[in-house]
Amino acid sequence: MKLGAYYLILGFTLFTCLPANSLMAQKRQELNKKITLHLPHSTADEVINAIRKQSGYSFLYDPSELKQVSVDDLKFDETSLQDVLDYLHRTAGLSFAVNDKTISVQMEATGSQQLTDISGRVVEAETGLPLPGATVRIKDGNVALTDDKGRFHIKAAASSLLIVSFSGYQAKEIRPGNGKELLIRLELSHTKLNEVVVVGYGTQLKEKVTGAVATLGEKDLKNAAGANLTEAMVGKLPGVQVSQITGAPGAGLSIRVRGTGSITAGNEPLYVVDGFPLEESSLSNFNMGDIETISVLKDASATSIYGSRGSNGVVIITTKRGKSGKPQVSLNSYVGLSQINKKLDLLSPEEFVDFAIEARNNAWEYLGGHASDPNSVRSPLYQISPYLYDQKDWVRTDWQDEVFRTAPVNNNELSVSGGSDNFKYMLSGAYYNQDGVIKNSWFKRYSLRGNIDAQPLKVLHISGAFSTAIVNDKMAQDEGQFNDGVLGTLINTPGIYGTRNPDGSYPSFVGFGYGVSEVANPMTFINEDNKRNDRNRTTANIAAELQLLPGLKFKSMAGFDYNSDRINEFFNSYVNDLPANPGQVKQVTQASGSYDSRTDFSWLSENTLNYNFNAGLRNNFEVLMGFTAQKATTEMVSLSATNFPNNLVPTLNAGQISGGSTLRSEWSLLSYLARVNYSYSNRYFATATIRRDGSSRFGADNRWGVFPSLSLGWMVSNEKFFSLPWVSSLKVRASYGLAGNNDIANYGAIGLLGYSDYVIGGKHVSGISPSTLSNQDLSWEKSAQADAGIEAGLLHNRINLTVDLYQRVSNDLLLDVPVPSILGLVNSLENIGKVRNRGLEIGLNTRNIDRKFKWSTDLNFSLNRNIVLELGADGAPIIASTSGDSHITEVGKPIGNFFGYIFDGVYNTQDQIDHHAHLSTDRPGDPIVRDVSGDGQITTADRTILGNYQPDFTYGITNHFSFANVDLSVMLQGVQGAEIMDLGMRQSLSMTGRTNNLGIARDRWRSPEQPGNGKVFKAITDVYGVRRDASSFYMQNGSYLRIRNITLGYNFPAALIGHIGMSAARVYFSAQNPFTFTDYVGYNPEVSSYHSALTPGVDYFNYPLARTFSAGFNVTF
Repeated sequence: MKLGAYYLILGFTLFTCLPANSLMAQKRQELNKKITLHLPHSTADEVINAIRKQSGYSFLYDPSELKQVSVDDLKFDETSLQDVLDYLHRTAGLSFAVNDKTISVQMEATGSQQLTDISGRVVEAETGLPLPGATVRIKDGNVALTDDKGRFHIKAAASSLLIVSFSGYQAKEIRPGNGKELLIRLELSHTKLNEVVVVGYGTQLKEKVTGAVATLGEKDLKNAAGANLTEAMVGKLPGVQVSQITGAPGAGLSIRVRGTGSITAGNEPLYVVDGFPLEESSLSNFNMGDIETISVLKDASATSIYGSRGSNGVVIITTKRGKSGKPQVSLNSYVGLSQINKKLDLLSPEEFVDFAIEARNNAWEYLGGHASDPNSVRSPLYQISPYLYDQKDWVRTDWQDEVFRTAPVNNNELSVSGGSDNFKYMLSGAYYNQDGVIKNSWFKRYSLRGNIDAQPLKVLHISGAFSTAIVNDKMAQDEGQFNDGVLGTLINTPGIYGTRNPDGSYPSFVGFGYGVSEVANPMTFINEDNKRNDRNRTTANIAAELQLLPGLKFKSMAGFDYNSDRINEFFNSYVNDLPANPGQVKQVTQASGSYDSRTDFSWLSENTLNYNFNAGLRNNFEVLMGFTAQKATTEMVSLSATNFPNNLVPTLNAGQISGGSTLRSEWSLLSYLARVNYSYSNRYFATATIRRDGSSRFGADNRWGVFPSLSLGWMVSNEKFFSLPWVSSLKVRASYGLAGNNDIANYGAIGLLGYSDYVIGGKHVSGISPSTLSNQDLSWEKSAQADAGIEAGLLHNRINLTVDLYQRVSNDLLLDVPVPSILGLVNSLENIGKVRNRGLEIGLNTRNIDRKFKWSTDLNFSLNRNIVLELGADGAPIIASTSGDSHITEVGKPIGNFFGYIFDGVYNTQDQIDHHAHLSTDRPGDPIVRDVSGDGQITTADRTILGNYQPDFTYGITNHFSFANVDLSVMLQGVQGAEIMDLGMRQSLSMTGRTNNLGIARDRWRSPEQPGNGKVFKAITDVYGVRRDASSFYMQNGSYLRIRNITLGYNFPAALIGHIGMSAARVYFSAQNPFTFTDYVGYNPEVSSYHSALTPGVDYFNYPLARTFSAGFNVTF
């Protein structure tokens, strides 16, 4: 029945029926039917439904109106319908009119008071921003909504009670008074249970969510800045460790949800943007200002709806959409400057020269020579270059000052949104430009996004989303060992050299000893290396939702994700001059070039049915069923060239092609899914989910997998017996379920062929041979996860607490298993591993002061314990290498433990050596290596576990302050108990004297009379023993406390800016990463140069993390 017809019938019925008290007198005799009602907590709508079922009468009323009326403690036994309706008239303010077998219901009129026009504005208390779409309701009367400026008009009596509400804010009740223009300020709601949470394939009230879901809303995101939207998640979500392992502009972050669950497959979560699961998860293509909410699904109840891709958690990102009202134009712009957080302490030129001479003398004396021997009697490796003594040729260069810079950053965002009830739109464009703190590196992004929502029919809703971004990234050769990266050469190059010679050549050196490889000048990587990454990402989807019946909706969505990634590099030819070796012919480094491209395209089709219905008075069901299909293709091309005649034509066709390869692969996924959400009387909740996935990545015998889950919740505080006055809300929940991980190579299950060279009849010929073994039993990695949680609001919701305990056991992990050598292969991929993660998560939100001056705190704490349970039938440990063995994974221990020798100090005398297990090469000043095996020898059997990169716990604290129009937020984030293996120190603290070293070398052993600090061994040119092997000498404490963000803002009063057409204006000053407190000697304690789960926590000259100071403004018209 149309709403207009409903009101016409209702009005006619009420007009033609003469009520006596609350019912027509002549109908009283017809209302003596006895009914029984026992309803402790109900709405008037529920009560009327219960009466209808027992009385035989039909009721005519507005359900949305009666759902707002609460009726408590309703208890009638064999009571006449007349008495029940009279009771509802007295207690709930309902009036009834009877016409034959139909009873019309309406809220009681407010009386005969004169109605007047009341108007005003509804704004956010903290910022003064308007709240469009807020509800202004006269108690038991009219309702109005605010427009895009936050304004409203409503007719009411002066003594009426106005109830003003807006989602996410505390409702407010006021009396209009004498008709003055009202300014109503709404405070942000601190009742987390009233929030709407984005979950897989839909939304739910936080109160009804039975899984572990962490969310970030507008308040959490408004101070976020940076090129990658995942930076907004750092330190804000319990159970989610976000690490900024490199400071390169536009670089991605590493995210782990509840630990590391796989040994060789992927450990990153699945990213879903506006309902589209992304195949390639780099998020630097998305503009931070477009983001509305971020939800992280953590337990199996929440993630199993994504089946084979949910094992590592799911990050759901929703973008901003238009709202009805006049066009609203918003501009956000900021500019800033970035610089490195710290400079490394390196040896000065004078200190280096003493160090280098001492190292050569020590090495020469080790061979039986004397420190006073001239070069003429020394072998070349131990000669001392005259250049070291001739200070007049020294340039005295601070290489960190030459390589690093203060770099500008600029961001501009413009958006337009608006629409009507039937059509809404949002269009945004942004330009982000960030120069890197390493010279000649930068990141530029141009992005465009559009979202629409249309309702051409009452039962049809159409939505669409489109985004595209173009990224230009000038990359620095930051990572590299010894002499093939700017940071390695920066540290290794002594300060006695200059950046460039007068003739344009680059001063280089050969380690002050003949026979030692040349170390490039750091400036060659700045000036001559042109490495550029150009990317384009375009995503689009369109969805139609059709209401088939009341509560029953069918939704169909289709979309695509296109990602193009091209890296062009051309390294110019240049001339090296070696001042340490006068008379030597200058060397020319020839130009080289390379081209790498990757194109990913995926399409998605989803079709779902959603049925929301009530069964009886208190039983609510929401049923979701669906079918999805997704397919992705990848194409890759790689080319390299050398022998360019000059630098004039930096394209590969100008040189000689030296290598090339192409690749094409694809995968597909078919899925069926279903979920049932059940609630009883807003007290008991249950969610059952199941998904069946079929993936092309797995063997024919295990292509399909089923992933079920079940979760339960109990809203204890809604029970009648619950009466703790200091507990405002209390919910307990528990869940268990399965999720999968299909993040492996596309063709791991089938036997692949490759080309090999053979010698037949004395000739080289190429032929096809097997390169991998087929395994038709290859299957998903599966995670079984149990979770128990508590959500509580205390002291009138001034304190909101969430606590979760979980256990995740990952089974059937994919590992390489050795195969007989007769097959001509090394390994075969099989499902044989097992890993467990257990942890505790705590989230705490408090309103410490809630007056004119406001202070609130958000705190989160997480700890996770990881252990390997199985590694195949024999349980053999996995020893992994990063330029030499450095990690071990074994049963009963965490994944990726650091592995090597333990150094117990430095030998000071020969007598110490003689009474200790030692190497035959050991002399005073060499490291004491612990005899772990106890066999009296130093061998590889003495290598042991040195520590682990996984922290003991992580935490984040954000304090929000506001007074009048000024607001301040300070965010801190920290990691405790993580350890780092700084393998870059094998060069930067090599102690060979061939290259510059860290200032730690000042505390080295020099003699028995000058033993140093007892930890740093002597300087010596020769490399022997295990000094350069992975050892405790390179281990460092990776704990840190970082001030992530400080933002100070001022919101201009509406009275000041309204006359120039602005509805909101704000200026702010922000500092990103201004301070870091840590014992780590490197640039960034979050570092991890290698992305494998087997080799975490290694620092090999990563791009430093910068601190940024910026100023900006937001204006809305």
